[in-house]
Amino acid sequence: MALSDVKVRSAKPEAKAYKLTDGEGMVLLVHPIRDNPAKDVYEDEFFSIRYYQKGTAHLVFKRLELIERMNDIIAKHFPGMLGQ
Repeated sequence: MALSDVKVRSAKPEAKAYKLTDGEGMVLLVHPIRDNPAKDVYEDEFFSIRYYQKGTAHLVFKRLELIERMNDIIAKHFPGMLGQ
């Protein structure tokens, strides 16, 4: 079962974290990390998220292997989306 754009965008946080998977190794963890709307930054040992007023966010990975793995996943599922 592939993770479609619609399925990912419609995933809503619940009281507890849950996973959506495509069955081929890609996993999306849906977690209610922004429990304090006044806080505009979330950080842990793997990544940081900076939230903006217009509803967007920037995700910054702190570990190189996570960046490489994410690039592999993006290249597999969305060919041509990464720069050379």
